[in-house]
Amino acid sequence: MSITAERYTAAMHSSDLSDEAHKIGQVDLIKASGMSKASVASHYLRIITKPSRSDIERMHAELVHEATAKKVASPHDSATEAMAWLIDQKCKPCNGTGLKVKEAKTYTCSKCKGTMLAREPSSKDAQLLIDHVMDCKRTHSNNMNKLLRTQ
Repeated sequence: MSITAERYTAAMHSSDLSDEAHKIGQVDLIKASGMSKASVASHYLRIITKPSRSDIERMHAELVHEATAKKVASPHDSATEAMAWLIDQKCKPCNGTGLKVKEAKTYTCSKCKGTMLAREPSSKDAQLLIDHVMDCKRTHSNNMNKLLRTQ
């Protein structure tokens, strides 16, 4: 998770969203996120911080639209596969720890090789959509940072 995404996550769970003119606070991150134009990224940030059915549906619709525009063979399946990985990237066999316990001994997980992350989907179409979301997220983070610097 990027620094901007971590700061956004902290802001979304904060109980103090006071807006002070002389300093950049957590509320400013939320405002900057709303002002940024990259909607796929803002849906993604909301999904990984406070998932709601409407955000998941909007992001899925945006990914289906992107897949259709790129002439992907099965846009709905590719969008679903990409979202499944984007929402939960941790390795399933080791539950995201990178380790497995067998007979009272600890071993590196053979599936993720200790990285704690699941492999990205092998489907080129799903990978195309994941790359699109990551590009949008980078753009969104850059836009948020620019907006925060201009305050």
